[in-house]
Amino acid sequence: MGFFRSLWRLGGGQPSYVFDAALNALLAEHTLSKLSLAQIEHVFDNVPRILRAGAPNVSEHELQEVYLNSSRVVQLNCLALAMGHSEIRPAWRKAMWAGVTNPFAANSVTEEDLARVSAFILKTEGLDITLKQGPVNPFEYLGTAPSTTIASMVVMSCPECGQGLRIPAGKTLIVTCSACQKQFSRST
Repeated sequence: MGFFRSLWRLGGGQPSYVFDAALNALLAEHTLSKLSLAQIEHVFDNVPRILRAGAPNVSEHELQEVYLNSSRVVQLNCLALAMGHSEIRPAWRKAMWAGVTNPFAANSVTEEDLARVSAFILKTEGLDITLKQGPVNPFEYLGTAPSTTIASMVVMSCPECGQGLRIPAGKTLIVTCSACQKQFSRST
């Protein structure tokens, strides 16, 4: 990718971190659609740790709000970092995660930047990758998981912090929130 970064700058492209952030967003979009349910859960569970590393003095709730209110490109860059830390390689065999250490730098990525990187990937590798619209939702990537797995889960919010939790349907459980560690009983 170093050669393309050079061409990117010569062609009037933004600094290389813009290319890297656009590339990571596109690779994350493509890779998430190829992961198993367990891998998707692992990646999304690692996002708070990634965010915490960049803002150690910010509350869990504030970090969650910042992530949820960020652009899809920023969210996908957070997920790319989480995949990299989980040693999940991009689904495109020749690619590696670009060196974006601050996913919020992706705020400067424009639609034109994404289109240019997407066109490059299409031309060189034959992969047509475009970003979906709206915020990232883990359930949009579960299309490859067996429907019985998805159908047998219920999504609920933690009564303490509001964290979304996925729990088995048709059971009475003592649930521990992954965000605040609050325990409560729930029948589904």
